[in-house]
Amino acid sequence: MRVDLIETPEAFEQLEQSWNRVQEADPDAGYFLSWKWLAVVFRANRGRWRVLAARPEDEPLNYVAFLPLWLDVRWSQSQVEFATKLEAAGRLSWAQYTGFVCMPDSEEEALVALAAALRTLPWSHARLTNWLVSDRRRALFLSTFPADEYEVSIEDRVRAEGEIDNRVCPFVPLPDSYEEYLSTRVSANTRQKIRRFSRRVEQSADLQLTPTSPDHFEEHLDALLELWLRKWAPVRGQGSAERAARKYRQILGHSMECDAVFMPMLWSAGSLLGGLVHIVDRRKGAVHFIVAGRDEAASEPSIGLVLHAYSIRWAIDNKMRLYDLCHGNEPYKYSLGAIDKRIEHLTIRRRSRVGGGRLDPMNVADGLETIVKFLAAGRVDDAVSACRQLATLSRRPTELCPSSEAEPNRTSTTVLA
Repeated sequence: MRVDLIETPEAFEQLEQSWNRVQEADPDAGYFLSWKWLAVVFRANRGRWRVLAARPEDEPLNYVAFLPLWLDVRWSQSQVEFATKLEAAGRLSWAQYTGFVCMPDSEEEALVALAAALRTLPWSHARLTNWLVSDRRRALFLSTFPADEYEVSIEDRVRAEGEIDNRVCPFVPLPDSYEEYLSTRVSANTRQKIRRFSRRVEQSADLQLTPTSPDHFEEHLDALLELWLRKWAPVRGQGSAERAARKYRQILGHSMECDAVFMPMLWSAGSLLGGLVHIVDRRKGAVHFIVAGRDEAASEPSIGLVLHAYSIRWAIDNKMRLYDLCHGNEPYKYSLGAIDKRIEHLTIRRRSRVGGGRLDPMNVADGLETIVKFLAAGRVDDAVSACRQLATLSRRPTELCPSSEAEPNRTSTTVLA
């Protein structure tokens, strides 16, 4: 196996055919690991990501596995230096799930090769959140990180009673018909509620439940997030809630570019009672519920239940196989017939400076922006130390990939034979 570094949107575009072929064969690689979605994310974040692409040595176009990464720079006050922190690239746009894209019959060689290549790169720690990988894939990948050089940990804290566990991701397997869903996936009480309130919406002159058209996407999303902010700003704090709302706009905007958003809205005489936003993975047959907003003062009952039932019916009618309720084990999700899957938050910490140091040359621009902030804040000593580090790094531009003879501004480089 050889592993190539893919570092520019132009180089990533050349992977489209092979990426789609591998993703189609990989049962674990869904929408947030699709070429189409990542291409939009990468174009919006040039210079902040890298893809490790594994292939057989004598087959330059036959890629069999990919690991997309986000290169984030952090200032270490204890070490008085910049360090690169690796994260899953999808988290640049709040991906619900991350992991590998890998041909199932190439796992053993390809994942070990990706890990070995990763070890040659400069970084202080890798934080792979929302990782959805099998036990086998995790074990293969981690087998190349010796304990004397790397500390590996998986978040496993015990939740307080009643606390929502966002590592649990409930989902509803979808049958062939909506009537089969109602008769086999939900309780008699829930089934009765869904039918009664859905009938009320259908027969009301004032109530209207419809999907949002692309022409009204931004307008309707703003209205939905306004309802969301009313509920969550007092709980999370205004600043935190507004940052979350901006992230929702970002991820959903990227998905709208991919024609992958389904957003049903419930109106009463022109006023928004509530809405849901989903991301639709037509290739894998999955609908991912992302965010909801509802008018907490509305007297209409079961707004959320009606909206989810409408969405599940739409998903079944459109031949989807899975209705994914994403992060959090809130009780209402199980009333819809959900079962659980789990994600992991994996951290790999480097104990030494093996692999050419702790700062990746791709993070130099981020480092310079941080130096400007240091100077504006009067942190002159930190700015001087940071400048010295960047100057030292600039004198050894090829150290990132010791086996490579390519120039530092390459679009792709082989890093492991």
